[in-house]
Amino acid sequence: MSTTDPRPATGRLSRRDLIRSGLATGAVASVGTGTVGSLVLGGRRRGRTQDWADAAPIAEVAQPELRVDTVAPRLAAVAPSSEGGAALAAMAAGSGALLAREEGIAPFTVIGVRFASDTSAEARVRVRRRGEWQPWDHLHVGEDHRPDDVPSDGRHRSDPMWVESADAYEIELPGDARDLEVVLVRETDEIAGYAQVPAVTSFAPQPTIHPRSSWSARPVGSIPVAPTVQSAIIHHSAGTNGYSQAQVPGIIRGIQAYHIDGNGWSDIAYNFLVDRFGTLWEGRAGGVAKAVIGGHSYGHNTRTVGICYLGTLSGVAPPAAAVHSITRLVAWKLGLHGVDPRGQSLYTDYGGTTKWLSHVTGHSDVRQTECPGTLYASLGAIRRDARVVQQPFRDVAVDGFYQDAVIWATLIGLTTGVGDTGLFKPDDPVSRAEMATFLHRMMDSQRPTIANRFPDVPDVSFFTTAVRWLDEAGLTTGVGTSGLYQPGEWVTRGQVATFLHRMVGRPAPAGPSGFGDVSRGAFYDDAIAWMAQHRITTGVSGTNRFEPEARVTRGELVTFLYRLARTASAWSGPVPSTVLF
Repeated sequence: MSTTDPRPATGRLSRRDLIRSGLATGAVASVGTGTVGSLVLGGRRRGRTQDWADAAPIAEVAQPELRVDTVAPRLAAVAPSSEGGAALAAMAAGSGALLAREEGIAPFTVIGVRFASDTSAEARVRVRRRGEWQPWDHLHVGEDHRPDDVPSDGRHRSDPMWVESADAYEIELPGDARDLEVVLVRETDEIAGYAQVPAVTSFAPQPTIHPRSSWSARPVGSIPVAPTVQSAIIHHSAGTNGYSQAQVPGIIRGIQAYHIDGNGWSDIAYNFLVDRFGTLWEGRAGGVAKAVIGGHSYGHNTRTVGICYLGTLSGVAPPAAAVHSITRLVAWKLGLHGVDPRGQSLYTDYGGTTKWLSHVTGHSDVRQTECPGTLYASLGAIRRDARVVQQPFRDVAVDGFYQDAVIWATLIGLTTGVGDTGLFKPDDPVSRAEMATFLHRMMDSQRPTIANRFPDVPDVSFFTTAVRWLDEAGLTTGVGTSGLYQPGEWVTRGQVATFLHRMVGRPAPAGPSGFGDVSRGAFYDDAIAWMAQHRITTGVSGTNRFEPEARVTRGELVTFLYRLARTASAWSGPVPSTVLF
């Protein structure tokens, strides 16, 4: 699959791109202006097995009770603390520092500040949680964290910082700080629902997006919509990176409450949010497929989509799962509007200034801020990989159980398709040579040190190094006592399970597999039980069978590998860089 095709000068995708990608069988309206009309994605679900986890059911979600309090605590002069490093020490140079402190107050989950200062916009906070004062955190402060139509009041305002649950805070500000207001969000309930936004056709497959109902979003009024989306602006939020999956809906509710009640905005500022586990969440109301005008970057909210990573990426690398999900989201969202994520185009901001803007850009490219932290270094890869996602294999069905797995395998270099056909051939069986190559690439293409000892493996072939690695890693000793590897033989599902189990260190399963056709004591028994335990397999659709003697298909193999890459608990040996946890 080529990823270097020339693109239109505008950075938008032409009808020829659609046809070459095998995506357009209907009309395309006004591609030059970024409006994609009726598209019909080719492909259909095929193959013998389902073998994928069912989507979580849509749940009715109650509206939790939120309270947002704005207080004006007393400021006291203090000596600047040295704990914050050079940047925070410089905050108070020449003017000292001021401290605001409140203790023994009702628990709060989110904190933020607004203040005026002529010398600095630096601020930091620490909170007391479960009786212990936590380390100082830098607050992301600026005047541009607002919608385009909200005028500045001359004060610096911070992003909301999620603190889990705290009952005291200290805030350190520049020595000339004044007009301080502290905004605290308090929540009485933690209710999480699970749902999925219905898919909308684009150049790229739509990733799973949890709708506003999944995090109990507050209903809001009408949100304006732009004619198109031109760029994605990437952000990170404030607060810890150590939250659990169950806490994510509450974090997003807290941000929404802060933006609405603390800042007086119409809704949460970001169009989408992604957590550290790679889960995508619908943010601002109006519809995920529409060009909803956000409030994430003053002057650059119209014709852009704001995507926010939940957590602070200052000095820590972004999780691979989050980067992968942002890539998928960017490919789909920009694809809806015919935009090539690798390109640039002229952008006229809210103030009327026209400039070139990358189609995937960081918040720091349009405003003076450190946001999105270390995620900025991943933007080049996101642009490149999002374009790859927009050029899928023609034979990968949009509703195929293997679709997400094939995209992941393509992005990390596990596959480039079958020859130069532009096809993945998901229903074809897998040979032992191909299986060796898939597994070797997933394990970072490690270089073996032993020579090839199988007479039926050529000294030079696409699979020779992979088979040598399998041998050295103890994953194979050949077929039976033949002394041969038999690279052209088809691989069964039971054999693949055994190879994967060996690859991760042969962890003991917690119990039997539960499949009626997996005999206790068979060579693949423990391996299939391990796969079932970690939901790497769910068996053949609609049955209680695994079909261990059936040939594994290319779609099934990459699905197994993709699930393995997302499941930390399944590994007991060395973990490669290709995983998503």
